Amino acid sequence: MRKLWNDECGAVMAAELILILTVVGLGVMIGMKVVQVALVSELHDVADAIASIDQSWSSGGQGFQDPGNPVQGAHINYGVAPAGEGASGS
Repeated sequence: MRKLWNDECGAVMAAELILILTVVGLGVMIGMKVVQVALVSELHDVADAIASIDQSWSSGGQGFQDPGNPVQGAHINYGVAPAGEGASGS
């Protein structure tokens, strides 16, 4: 019985394992909290960006005015030659 009472072969290993698991557990919990705070902050920024979109802007029909076009504001040249004209636009 005295031999069993004085046997400490596994005690050091168990104490080390408990200490390592405690440190790893605390690190995981802190890391998850940091990720949560960063994610909430990023989602808050996205919500602010969406809320700040101004949909009240409108155009009163004013556009690019082409001196050769009798209907002002109706012609925008996107670099495509009109039908019947060459690629150079002349």
